[in-house]
Amino acid sequence: MSSGDVVIDLGAAEPWRAPDAPPPARRRWRVRWVAAVVLGLVAGLLPGAAAPGVPSLLHVEIGVQRVVMGGGRMFVTRYTGEGPHRLETYDTGSGRWLWGADFGDGQQQVAGGDASVVLIDTAFAGRALAFTQVQARDARTGAELWQRAAASVDGLAGGVVLLQDLTSFRQVDVDGGAPPTGLENRIVAVDARTGEQVWELVAPRGSQISFERDAGKQAYAVRSMAVLDPGGALRVHDLRTGAVVRTIQLAWSGNVGMFVLGDRRDLPQPAGARGGQVAVSASGGLRYQVYDLTSGRLVWQIDAEQSAWIFGCAPGWWCTGGNQGMTGYDAATGAAVWRSEGGEATLGADGGRLVLGGVGADGLAVPGVRIVDTGTGATTRRLERWRPVFGFGDRLTVFWREEGRPATVVGQLEARTGRVTVLGRTETGEGEPMCDNDARSVACVIAGDLTLWRAPQTRGGGVAS
Repeated sequence: MSSGDVVIDLGAAEPWRAPDAPPPARRRWRVRWVAAVVLGLVAGLLPGAAAPGVPSLLHVEIGVQRVVMGGGRMFVTRYTGEGPHRLETYDTGSGRWLWGADFGDGQQQVAGGDASVVLIDTAFAGRALAFTQVQARDARTGAELWQRAAASVDGLAGGVVLLQDLTSFRQVDVDGGAPPTGLENRIVAVDARTGEQVWELVAPRGSQISFERDAGKQAYAVRSMAVLDPGGALRVHDLRTGAVVRTIQLAWSGNVGMFVLGDRRDLPQPAGARGGQVAVSASGGLRYQVYDLTSGRLVWQIDAEQSAWIFGCAPGWWCTGGNQGMTGYDAATGAAVWRSEGGEATLGADGGRLVLGGVGADGLAVPGVRIVDTGTGATTRRLERWRPVFGFGDRLTVFWREEGRPATVVGQLEARTGRVTVLGRTETGEGEPMCDNDARSVACVIAGDLTLWRAPQTRGGGVAS
């Protein structure tokens, strides 16, 4: 057993009860307290593990398809076997049931939520665009607030929801991924509570829109938006008003395939790439060009392999990733400074550490997580049996399976130390886990079965990341 392989049996989770009969207060607290202390002592003696804390907060056994967290709530999509899917909402700190509602025709996923609203996006599969819609519900009560047809959710920024208008797209365009450069790209911002339009933006043909996601929150949280047009004008927009707050002229010409902004110096966030830079590629091209945002001049360029993409992966580094592995480039010079093993994906970064995980040909995680020092490129830690969970959230969830049993052990990895905090185990089958988390708890769905665990705490009282 390696130092990263830790098994701590927390026992069976409590059974889920119907929403109209919320779980009663737990009894036998003295027995559970003693058990938790014993488990904590055992975990403390095992290398690479932290004490798992209390047992699970909630266990939902049947038909769970998706879980999304936001605003202190956990939004669970469930299929009951009859009738439409259901949306059930729980408090992430206690597992307490809050409210539930039936989904309408075609509604199968929650696109995002915060303390004010939860957004429901109609699935595209097998449906004409004319019948797609976004629905907003009150996150506290579940009451429907508004609906908008022919739209999908791009992001949520405070009191504004950013919607992609789909009226000018063909079905094949949407199914194929990002909007093609030959079509008009229209973003509509609406009030999160009323659905009333606040502003709209129509990007010129040949342009692309880039959303800066908040790395410390869920995937739908957006904190800035920029548009790069074929003439090289890069415009940054205010999310509340849609107004242009900054314009940079780049020495770029031609249709834009994609662009990625480097870190902003005025915002705290996990460091990656170089603040004051932008990486651009042409439509259908495999060459990335990096520009300085102050002068607009080209700093360096590289030719990337097919299926590669570029992203800010570490302090002072841009990285490309693709079928043949990943390469790190010095943001100032473009010199290749680091090369990863093939079949790996970037899972996260924390200061001077980069976390990488193995990906199989089927796109699923394979055993093996390693931590790389971004100053030297050296591997500082390997966790041979842990697999990464690809999902939402800013903390890395990992898991491994017990041999010969349908049991899955779930934990959270701290990139700075390589320490894994074991959350618990389930015996629900061998499906690929889908997890989400917030500051209070971690939820994982495995083969239709959901377990909610309390998030690990650091010694300083904060949440381990």
